[in-house]
Amino acid sequence: MKIWIKIALLVFIVTNIVLEIVLFIIKKGIIKEYTRLEGKTLQTLASSISTSIDGEYFKMVDLSDTKNIYKDPHYLSLRNSLKTIKQNLNLSEEIYTLSLIDSNKAIFGVMTNDIPFAGDTLKLKNDTVKNNLQQVYTTRKSMHTDIYNDQYGVWISGIAPIFDNDGNVVAVIQADHKLSYIQATIDEKNKYIFYFRLLLIPFLILISILVSKFISGPITKATKMIENISKGNYYEVNGISASGEIKLLVNATNSMRETIIEQQGKIKETIRELTDSNQKLKTAKDKAENINRLKSNFLASMSHELRTPLVGTLGFLEILKEEIKDPELKTMTNFILEDQQRLLNTLNSLLDLSAIEAKKKEVNFESLDLIDAANITFNRYKAAAQLKKLDISIIIKTSPIKIKADRKLLSQVLNNIVDNAIKFTKNGFVRIELDKKEINNINCGVVRVIDSGIGIPKECINFVFEEFRQISEGLSRNFEGVGLGLTITKNFVELMNGNIEVQSEINKGSIFSVLFPVIEN
Repeated sequence: MKIWIKIALLVFIVTNIVLEIVLFIIKKGIIKEYTRLEGKTLQTLASSISTSIDGEYFKMVDLSDTKNIYKDPHYLSLRNSLKTIKQNLNLSEEIYTLSLIDSNKAIFGVMTNDIPFAGDTLKLKNDTVKNNLQQVYTTRKSMHTDIYNDQYGVWISGIAPIFDNDGNVVAVIQADHKLSYIQATIDEKNKYIFYFRLLLIPFLILISILVSKFISGPITKATKMIENISKGNYYEVNGISASGEIKLLVNATNSMRETIIEQQGKIKETIRELTDSNQKLKTAKDKAENINRLKSNFLASMSHELRTPLVGTLGFLEILKEEIKDPELKTMTNFILEDQQRLLNTLNSLLDLSAIEAKKKEVNFESLDLIDAANITFNRYKAAAQLKKLDISIIIKTSPIKIKADRKLLSQVLNNIVDNAIKFTKNGFVRIELDKKEINNINCGVVRVIDSGIGIPKECINFVFEEFRQISEGLSRNFEGVGLGLTITKNFVELMNGNIEVQSEINKGSIFSVLFPVIEN
């Protein structure tokens, strides 16, 4: 439902409520005023009739003789006079006399109607009737009552005193109207009020629509402006004239629009700067990757030229070592051999990494038994472990474990892991376990190398396979290596479609697990 319709309905409802209240007050005032005027009319009527009645003549009527009162000539004369007055004035009101006996009782006297009430006692049960009757006797002036009820019905009355020759009040003349007569007149007036209200409805509807249009017009325009802003149209501005809270809404909307335009300009400028920066970074990255690729290609191409002199030197040193008899020279030769071997290992690691990065590392897959490869590594490092007084063992939980792998790369993977386990374990054990494990519905052969060494801190496990990373700078001094062994190991495992995992706790040891898909049958 549109907002102007809602406002029109609200205005129409509120206007009708206000009109209903006003008409209620008016009707109440009309009833009160009409009752007062009716009372005044009855009072005037009673006053005019009372002046025509001789009080001395009235006193001759014996009201106590109820059996013969209707034969009393004085009563009949007065009654005929009242009937003549009623007929001449064309009155519908009943006219009768009342004589006050005491504060609680009065007696009916001469009456225009045919009901035989003359001489009957009226008990003044209603305080209004009692007070008004006593007031007329006391003040000797005519008056009218408000609406009251007694044992005969609901009435409004005009009362006037009847005087004797001495000026004493001998009785009162009373003219009555029943409430039904008054109510019929009031209902007639209410009918005109109802017709007036019906005539007002079209005007109220028209006024409600005009007021709603006046109020909702600026709101609708402000809403349209907000919709344009939400659709990205920040430059279409409608001139909106408003006041009060609606003006605040319009001003706030304009401020929001201007702020968005300003922020958009800043965002566009920032995007442009970021685009330029990204382009520069991309250029630098491409340049660095190109240099790195050239370096890797160079090292991969020069691997033979770099390895051959070192291998030759090591061979000559081995021959020289056998020929030297001087213990001091022999010791020096051993140091040179160890340094040369370390240099060759480092060079091999760098060349392997370069070959991997240059995607020139060749992989020759063949069917191998993982248990045989593990046994070769175990036998190779058994003496080194025992030299450090470590308990080294191999446990085969299932056999055989056939996999497809490169024999040389697999050997280097197992050698690197076992070598690390022995290197970083001062005392305790190194254990090699072989088993099968199903992962994601794939049957895998598993080699676990478990040690009781120094372990790896939890926060360092995430980068243990990164290049040139060790868990402490001191490790590169206390233990041989430059931090490439595990990086190369991981790459070799992945080249053979395997996976490597690590679990470790500081000062409690580590578990390195290598997994390869098993060849079924």
